[in-house]
Amino acid sequence: MMVVGLDIGAESFAAALVHDVRDAGEVKGTVANSAEGFEELMRWFQERGVTTKKAVVCLEATGVYGEALCY
Repeated sequence: MMVVGLDIGAESFAAALVHDVRDAGEVKGTVANSAEGFEELMRWFQERGVTTKKAVVCLEATGVYGEALCY
């Protein structure tokens, strides 16, 4: 099971991916909190084999800043 953590901000967000508990993980740098940034994140997921069947995604609840990404 993979775990993805998202740290959401008004203008940008960061993502971290852990493949399993023995893995130190991988961090994706700052991504724009916009449609273009969401597409960049999806490409990053695809390159790493992240799918809805293999991963749990969680994000920091910071008001409305994460809503567009969730949708």
